Amino acid sequence: MDRHRTALSIIAAALILGLAWDVLLRYVPWGVNALLWTALFVAAPVVCGKRPLLFPTLSALGAAAGLMWRDADTLVLLDILLLFAFLQMLALDARGVRLRAAGITEIGTAVAVTGAQAVAGFPQLLAQDLTWKQVPNGSIRGAGVAVRGTLIALPALIVFGALLASADPELGRILRNIGLLDFQELLQHLLVIAIVTAVCAGFLRSFVLSGAMPRITRPSFLRLPAAEVTFALGLVNALFALFVALQFRYFFGAPPARLAEYARRGFFELVWVVALVVPMLLLLDWLIANESGGKGKFRLMAVVQVALVFAIAFSAYHRMALYRDEYGLTRLRLYTTAFMFWVAVLLVWLVVTVLTGHRERFAIGVLATAVAAVAILHIINPDALIVRTNLARAEAGRRPLDTRYTMSLSADAAEVILGDPRFPKELAQEYAQRMKRKTIGWRTWNVSRAQAIELAKPYPRSPAELRRR
Repeated sequence: MDRHRTALSIIAAALILGLAWDVLLRYVPWGVNALLWTALFVAAPVVCGKRPLLFPTLSALGAAAGLMWRDADTLVLLDILLLFAFLQMLALDARGVRLRAAGITEIGTAVAVTGAQAVAGFPQLLAQDLTWKQVPNGSIRGAGVAVRGTLIALPALIVFGALLASADPELGRILRNIGLLDFQELLQHLLVIAIVTAVCAGFLRSFVLSGAMPRITRPSFLRLPAAEVTFALGLVNALFALFVALQFRYFFGAPPARLAEYARRGFFELVWVVALVVPMLLLLDWLIANESGGKGKFRLMAVVQVALVFAIAFSAYHRMALYRDEYGLTRLRLYTTAFMFWVAVLLVWLVVTVLTGHRERFAIGVLATAVAAVAILHIINPDALIVRTNLARAEAGRRPLDTRYTMSLSADAAEVILGDPRFPKELAQEYAQRMKRKTIGWRTWNVSRAQAIELAKPYPRSPAELRRR
């Protein structure tokens, strides 16, 4: 297929994606519509002559499926972040990046290059890739006639459409759906379609017609002597060791008197410590000069640091366990703990790859474990777990259920709030009324929201009716 025909197929595929975005994704909250549009997007490069990488394709489809599954705001945000990140990674192969042997910096640079080309690629597609001499004059003239004729007829269509819609409500509904009765809304639709089409065309051009990005070699001044780096890492290890030594009294003894301050303030600071160690070790390993024997000492010192960080992570988890037992579980506490566990897995992977001389394998592990972590969060259903945990604590007489917080949880919690007979009926009634106010169409269909609406149906519409029952 020549460049001109490829450019035509790219424009056609991008236009379909733009129209599909307007038809599907302008309806929120996203549900099955996100999965349908993502399936169209990952199929578009195949139509244009290129096959995307399997791992980013499956990960993007999985993230879109997550939007169709859960309703919690944090999970939705994670799904959207993963979705757009992996959609950009579909073009890694076109940038000359081998995902299984690419570093984080290389992947990030490739994604940034693809994003820039997606924004700037549409004008290049029209100006450079299309051979206008090969486009039949009759087609251009016919398209011009259609556009000018539509603009001439538009005022009449709007006026007569409004009159006829008043005479036939069904016709009015159809015309409103296509935006003909509202000129401003029609312009908004056209603008959205144009922007999405241009961006998708730029992305597809970057994927199908652009070449590999240039390789940038590291300048010599971005190197540090191995001895100095190892000594600096030893100082950080000494600080970590001192902290761990002081924490042993809390691991095996009684917690401090000011439990709340000890658990709440300490936990998040320690999570930051655990999270910052990974990029620090990656950066130092990248900067260190490959001197004879020097890197081996650095890696030994890094392994010691990882062991100390695991002790710090245990201290953080110990604090959170104390705080959770005393005050219950919340989204922030649960997601932060999950993030810490993911970083702990990355630390192990860092030892297995980077500190054994296989740095190029680290990035794929980061991506794979991130997908796995988000998938596990979807499976355990954090909002339902929060209610279940706090309900059990309330029944055990530990602390009353925080009703205001519980009522703020998403439809994911419906299986416990509306399905567990132990849950207070008055609160379940209030939550059920909130679920009944949710509207769900075929585009925004979502498993959790549909389940919550179904579970709310048997509940009465008023507290008085509940008391009569």
